[in-house]
Amino acid sequence: MPQFDTLTGLFSRRETIACVEALARDCGIEHLAIIDVELLRFGSINNAVGPDTADKIIKTAAARLLKQFSHVPVIGRLHGDHFCLVFTQSENLEDEISKLLEFAQRPMAIEGQIIVLGLRLGIAKGNASLCDGKTLVNHAEIALNNAKRRNLNIVEFSPTMVLEAQQAHEIENDLRVSLFINSNELHQALTNNEFELYYQPIINIARKRVEYFEALIRWHHPVKGLIPPLQFIPIAERINIMNILGQFIIDRACLDAANIPEMKGYTPGISINISPSQFQDAEILLATLERAIQTTGISSKQIQLEITESTEFCHVLEDSLASLKDLGVKLSIDDFGTGFSAISRLIELPFDCIKIDKSFIRDLVCSDTKTRNKAEKMISGLIRIAESIGLNIIVEGVETKEQLALVGAFGATLIQGFYFAKPMPFDQAISFRIEEETV
Repeated sequence: MPQFDTLTGLFSRRETIACVEALARDCGIEHLAIIDVELLRFGSINNAVGPDTADKIIKTAAARLLKQFSHVPVIGRLHGDHFCLVFTQSENLEDEISKLLEFAQRPMAIEGQIIVLGLRLGIAKGNASLCDGKTLVNHAEIALNNAKRRNLNIVEFSPTMVLEAQQAHEIENDLRVSLFINSNELHQALTNNEFELYYQPIINIARKRVEYFEALIRWHHPVKGLIPPLQFIPIAERINIMNILGQFIIDRACLDAANIPEMKGYTPGISINISPSQFQDAEILLATLERAIQTTGISSKQIQLEITESTEFCHVLEDSLASLKDLGVKLSIDDFGTGFSAISRLIELPFDCIKIDKSFIRDLVCSDTKTRNKAEKMISGLIRIAESIGLNIIVEGVETKEQLALVGAFGATLIQGFYFAKPMPFDQAISFRIEEETV
């Protein structure tokens, strides 16, 4: 007896897999393709309109899928806001994807409200090496999860994603364990066996001095060795533990800042990366900063907070920026030029500095003339705009004398990159001295 989803009338997850198995036997699994469909923003919409209205949205979406894809042999609801469409070789998959994207643009009128939902798609194509239909369904789900992790809307499955998913799971599990084992040391910003701050100098080439040391967290895994931040920070964000790491980074960086000696008659400041997710609990962030400043006795003017430009930028961060400025800290937009902020917003928001993303610096010495010219115009234009509205510019990712000469000619004075120094432990950082011939 077929099993149907009670809300939508579509096939249930179990029945969807059974139908894929049957199709695989009839026409061969290598002739099948699956698209796993997730409704974007459904969680926030559910919170906003309530579960009853959210159920109506799911039902409406399911009815529309059935109507628009009536030629598709199997349409199922796997769970929540996830649907599954099973195609045979007779359909042109590219056309079907286009139809799904068009489907997503059609607004829904639900109880007097106009709802527009985006879609995220995970695609898996069958091949003769697959042993069963369940695996094919799983591959589509892996592709969808990969798309979510990479913030993409469409991803097709590849075998490497299985290993990536396994590694991500291991890192996530190990991260949870490490935070538990080191919880006391982390909360007290004490030296521990796994988490440590490294520091990379930001050089003022006009004054030939270190302006800031940027604090960068490192994870010394007891088995896997040094794990790069790009591997574990996104996971910490996703599993909502960034506040724990963020608190440690702030406390430890401020503690270290209190021990930075004068260099050429000037005491460098400390630059701390703040994740957008930390602003979800803005009160905790503010309390952590206030406590760290009071405990260490450093001046708030020594602290610069680097906030990554992102889609959350306008919606989550803005309300808290004024409170941070009231503390006396400086605010910088990190990776500027890669996100979604308009130049005009820089005038409205209380930022002191923008940091130009290193991708533009890399393009300065690109062999492609068009790419190089675009990077030159972007960097020189940003520097002129920043100067006109009273903002400082930090150029990151400078690795060669040629790049330094180019950005210097554009008027940049604050430089960060491997050309001067790589990130290093605190005791090495405070011993760092600029070699005269490098600037």
